[in-house]
Amino acid sequence: MAVLDSQGTIVARTHEMGRFLGKVAAPTLRDAIGFDNEGWFEGKTSEGIDVLAIFSRSSVSNWSVAIGIPSEIIALELRKKLALLALAIAALLAGSLGAAIFIGTRIAKSIRALRAPALALGQGKEVRIPWLRLKKSKELASALRQASLMLQAARHQATHDVLTGLANRALFQELVSRQIAICERSGTHFSILYIDLDGFKPVNDIHGRKRAAIPS
Repeated sequence: MAVLDSQGTIVARTHEMGRFLGKVAAPTLRDAIGFDNEGWFEGKTSEGIDVLAIFSRSSVSNWSVAIGIPSEIIALELRKKLALLALAIAALLAGSLGAAIFIGTRIAKSIRALRAPALALGQGKEVRIPWLRLKKSKELASALRQASLMLQAARHQATHDVLTGLANRALFQELVSRQIAICERSGTHFSILYIDLDGFKPVNDIHGRKRAAIPS
């Protein structure tokens, strides 16, 4: 800090007062004071130190007070703040990346867990849903389960007699076709035993009605 009289001469100083007392202030300070009553400037002190300074001039005595902070100190503090800011940003990015990886891993696991149920549904097999964490995955799993039940019900109706619940001709043809394909791949043979029962219609009529009367 320095106090200047109306002529710009140093009358008081906090640093090396004995050396600069009575001497004219540095040109940058004199120019700044001569331009305005108060403000700030970047310049050099009388001993040549780069500073960022503020000043104010009295309208009564026309004396001025100037306070300067070495630019090196400001730059050091600024570097510290920037370093702390950079660390905070790095920590935030690392935390965000970790959260993204964690969420992405959970989503990927849920998707992989639904792969087997989806394949089972496509093959007409029973769908078994594993335990899932994500709400959307649970909703999709529920839809797969419902579709599986509907598909199994439709398949059962298509391959079984409605009255007796016994396998019909469609299921018989499906089983025979499947067995033929197995024998062709393995080079083996199979046989079909056909039995003709005389007088079976009355048995079917009596016991079929009994079965139809039983609630499913």
